[in-house]
Amino acid sequence: MVWAIAQDIDRQVNSGYFEKHHAPQPNRLVINQKNGHAHALYFLAAGVCRTSAARLKPLRYLSALEGALCRQLDADPSFAGLVTKNPLHDSWETLVVHDHQYSLAELAELLDLKSAANEKAYRDAGLGRNVTLCLGTSPCGLVPFG
Repeated sequence: MVWAIAQDIDRQVNSGYFEKHHAPQPNRLVINQKNGHAHALYFLAAGVCRTSAARLKPLRYLSALEGALCRQLDADPSFAGLVTKNPLHDSWETLVVHDHQYSLAELAELLDLKSAANEKAYRDAGLGRNVTLCLGTSPCGLVPFG
């Protein structure tokens, strides 16, 4: 299950960064104290199934949201979001911005989905690269070994 969207922002993040980029405020911001780069974490109110039994429509929707968020934040489109900075480590400053959990529909209202959908770099990044695989001929586009 996907319960959070993580974005890797490879530039200095300050208090006005999200307003400037017309993006929703993350739940948590984990900042590198040396250079100000950060991981922005968005918590979801309902998880999205990501197993071989998952429905493709919710995965595509989540992928589109992740791509739009990545684009608007000017984040790293190659970041898969599977591993983030450890918010408890001394090297990072962790900010608890808010505890509101976003619904997918709520995030969609706050993001420009049309722009990101037309850009291959954002469509095929992060969760999107896995959703793209699911468009193949097997149930999730995966070919068994052997």
